[in-house]
Amino acid sequence: MKLQSVYAAGCSGSAPGTPLQGRVQFIALFERYWHSFPDCRLVVNFLIAEDAIVAVHYTFFGTSIRSFGGYPPTGCQLRVPGAIFNLIKGSQIFEQYLIWDDLGPRRQEWLATFLQKTVAE
Repeated sequence: MKLQSVYAAGCSGSAPGTPLQGRVQFIALFERYWHSFPDCRLVVNFLIAEDAIVAVHYTFFGTSIRSFGGYPPTGCQLRVPGAIFNLIKGSQIFEQYLIWDDLGPRRQEWLATFLQKTVAE
């Protein structure tokens, strides 16, 4: 399934620090993810749907090989919980709001660096 068919042409929403307007911006956001974390995957922990509203709690997994959102590439596998809230119209996403633990990757990178230094000593 192509993302063009999932998002309505006039969709809107946001990701942390990033307002999104239109299908092209949503697709560009996900392409940046795939570029920076080529092995990324989302595990759906649970999904709740009622009428036109869909809420998803997920865990993101991916190895950081390129900088993304202010995070330098580390080669570390990241695990980041998050949620997506969608408004569906005509079987397409009309509004979408993404949130995630933005400090989680920084804590994980710090811990990995700390452990590497500790083992090296």
